Amino acid sequence: GTTGQAAGETSKFLPGFTVSKVKTTGTTVHVVKGGQGPPVLLLHGAPMSHITWRFIGPELAKQYTVIAPDLRGYGDSGKMPVPASRMKSSLLSVRTSMQVVLPP
Repeated sequence: GTTGQAAGETSKFLPGFTVSKVKTTGTTVHVVKGGQGPPVLLLHGAPMSHITWRFIGPELAKQYTVIAPDLRGYGDSGKMPVPASRMKSSLLSVRTSMQVVLPP
């Protein structure tokens, strides 16, 4: 399912986390981020979404900057425009998402 949340809103499922929408090649990736400290990237499995991390994310955010994207085609992220190179495209989307939501 989708949360229907816009960028800048507070996540409905991860209190204290902010929603971002990151434009990548061919689609937009939904990302939630919260906490402060060294970055931790949480990637869900199929067929889940960032909501998978609703219990552990807030706990990790006490010591870390937690980034939890919805992978392409899941949750509130857009679907792949073409099936070719799916894994490479997904990984590039995650990298772009981290670059956008984390300051240099």
